[in-house]
Amino acid sequence: MKNKLVFICPYFGKIGMDQFELWLKSCATNSSVDFMLFINDEDIFAMNIPDNVKLIRMSWDECRQLIQSHFDFEVTLVYPYKLCDFKPAFGYIFADYIRGYDFWGHLDLSDTILGNLREFITDPILDLYDKIHIYGHLALYRNETENNLRFTAPQRNGVSIKDIFKRAEVTCFDDMYHTASVNSIYKEHNYPMIEEIDGLVADVLPHNWYFRLYQDGSVKIPRAFEWDNGKLFELCVINGSVAKREIGYVHFQKRKTVNYTAADTDHFYFVPNMFIDADKPLSAEDIIAYSKDRLYLDPVKGKIKRLAWYMKHPSVFMRKLHEKLSDG
Repeated sequence: MKNKLVFICPYFGKIGMDQFELWLKSCATNSSVDFMLFINDEDIFAMNIPDNVKLIRMSWDECRQLIQSHFDFEVTLVYPYKLCDFKPAFGYIFADYIRGYDFWGHLDLSDTILGNLREFITDPILDLYDKIHIYGHLALYRNETENNLRFTAPQRNGVSIKDIFKRAEVTCFDDMYHTASVNSIYKEHNYPMIEEIDGLVADVLPHNWYFRLYQDGSVKIPRAFEWDNGKLFELCVINGSVAKREIGYVHFQKRKTVNYTAADTDHFYFVPNMFIDADKPLSAEDIIAYSKDRLYLDPVKGKIKRLAWYMKHPSVFMRKLHEKLSDG
């Protein structure tokens, strides 16, 4: 593996331990990849941390100051979630920390579990592309000065990086093809980018109790995930039988989880919405039972929380409404 990879993971506030301990375990089995955490949760520094996970103590104010020092206009960073828009600039902002790496990336640490990433992100793919993946929860960029500044290139729609970084609300600049999108920059300028790698991610929608992926459409497929000594599998019930395929990682945004696994586990299942030890194989009947839908209020609570934020920022709401109407 000739390409050296590092993921930059800033996180400010308390980290939920139920999922984070398993995330660390899944990082440890990706021993050829480094993970650089910029955090202010003191409890993490007392934990047993894998050798390839680097902890950098940084306060939220220090992070804001570091980011501001790289731009000649005033950026708006009121709350940590806004960091999503700055992810494509991490190679520029954190340049002093990532010297010697061939690729740097951003990766969600609070809602992912990793399988064998190198099984999917291979050297032949890395040799061909300057950007890997179009999603905010995981993407990689070639660590070269020119590539690290491509987030500043203009978009055809006229939205500039200054527009994005001065806004209080998140514009999803890091993710897919929204009004403001680093992926649009790569596509419009013909920079080498691969949008997706087959099998790399199972991206779970947040709206249902059961695990429904973006690609499922309206079809309900009973589903669970299995992590076995560093390998991650998606388990689906199809025609009454369990179909198993290896994947690179699972992303389960806005989903609270509970960890019932033993501390020394090296084999566990992820079912809605908990991690359990793999004491026995999951049958099709087991997966169907775990996947029975139920009243799920977390998405409603999230929408109420966002609505309350917009009510406090009416100018932001009006701008978003205007953009929605314009797009339609």
